[in-house]
Amino acid sequence: MKEINSSNKELFLELYTRHEPSVRAFIRNGLYNSHDVADVMQKVAIIAWNKFDQLKDPESGFGKWICVIARYEVMSFRRQKSRENELIDHRVMDKILHQGVEEYDKRQKSEELMEACISNLKEGDRK
Repeated sequence: MKEINSSNKELFLELYTRHEPSVRAFIRNGLYNSHDVADVMQKVAIIAWNKFDQLKDPESGFGKWICVIARYEVMSFRRQKSRENELIDHRVMDKILHQGVEEYDKRQKSEELMEACISNLKEGDRK
């Protein structure tokens, strides 16, 4: 595995931890088996780690960037499994995943706004 400098290690881990739930949900849109999702998630993490130094603006671009990696890995995984019966044609799934990448920033903003709204509620109302 390629070694990145120590400050980048911390930044990668911070960004990966922040975006991991959304990326996992993104992958789950293309795969149906939780073991497959975990396998692809692991591949995505390794690829992102190895290519992290190529990312120009990690602070603002990490989420969409890692979803692009996830998209290609989901499609690769689905091609490898294509001998099995698939419920959705690979071209249709590619379009779905491409749209998911394009909407990543919008979903992140929606989650942030929802959290802000919830934090403004009284504690009893939050429950």
